[in-house]
Amino acid sequence: MEDVMERIERDFAASDRDEMEVINPYETSPVYNANLFVSQYCAAKDKEFADISISDMAAVMRRGKSHLYSYKRTEEIREKTMEDPETGEETTVSEKWMIYTISYNGEDYFADQVFSLTEGLPDRDPLKGDDDQCRPQPFRAGIRRTDAASEQDPRQHAGGGN
Repeated sequence: MEDVMERIERDFAASDRDEMEVINPYETSPVYNANLFVSQYCAAKDKEFADISISDMAAVMRRGKSHLYSYKRTEEIREKTMEDPETGEETTVSEKWMIYTISYNGEDYFADQVFSLTEGLPDRDPLKGDDDQCRPQPFRAGIRRTDAASEQDPRQHAGGGN
């Protein structure tokens, strides 16, 4: 988190803007999944956890830490009312603001860029049915299919016999 804040400070210092705002949804509780990082490292090295080098894994993580968080910057003009201390007269001034929104890249970045775990995999969207294993299947509560006779929807027979 410190790294992205330093990059934001440098970016703002190089601008001609008056003020800045940082929107940081991770400020009170940083987001990361340590187990997933370890699993990705093991998969990339094709080793079990007991066989990996913890010092090498730590070095890899440190090298990639600047990519854990990124930011998007927008600019806007905000109006501010100021009171002249001598006359008490209020005037409205325009200020140029930079708004920075922090995003977490973490596990996805490491899987793609550091460990190359997604390299060569086809782009699939399971919600679009690109993969038969992941294609959503229809669900009808209360229907149990055991044979061809049970294929009928039991709701068709509700309300008494014919």
